[in-house]
Amino acid sequence: MMSHLKITVIYGLLFICAVSDGHASGQQTETTQRMQQSLEAKFKTTVSSYYLAIVLVRDGQAQQAQKLIAKKKNFDEEMAYQIIEDYLQNEITEKTLQSLFKGEHLLFKEKKYTEAIAQYQKAIKSDKEYTPSYILLATRLFNQGKKTSEAIKIMNQVIALDPDNHLAHEKIATYYFAEGDEDQAYKHLVKSKKLLETLSNHSQ
Repeated sequence: MMSHLKITVIYGLLFICAVSDGHASGQQTETTQRMQQSLEAKFKTTVSSYYLAIVLVRDGQAQQAQKLIAKKKNFDEEMAYQIIEDYLQNEITEKTLQSLFKGEHLLFKEKKYTEAIAQYQKAIKSDKEYTPSYILLATRLFNQGKKTSEAIKIMNQVIALDPDNHLAHEKIATYYFAEGDEDQAYKHLVKSKKLLETLSNHSQ
């Protein structure tokens, strides 16, 4: 018998294909609405919601996709939206997307921490330079407690890949503070602040 998660993933893939194949703009929106109603009636899992968000983005409804993600308190909204955008831009594989969302589902819906962490590690193997996978893994390890040194090691890998990742500097500062290394914590907090200021100046 097919598992609930497998059925959900299949529905998600069908949604993506159906919307991608729609040619008329009205047809795409109508297809999305029909599938959204069907999805909400049958499935209420984290995974299905994120696949629907992908469909909404492809249908030009990015704001609605963000609102959908925001309802899921178990997944950082900014991170989830970034992952969806990266997938749509072909910067990560379908395999990576599924691993990350499945990991979040296992962690928050089923409380299967070991299996969830294995999914994040699987995502890293799929796309070794995709930093959000590392950040999610480090965050989950740190939140479990007693794995701060491992979280620091992983976050340092992110910084090596992307030295200007302000989120990585912010998070590793928290980890160093938890370890009692206030000098390192302060150093990374300052770096994070400078990077955020630079981003803010560029956006103006």
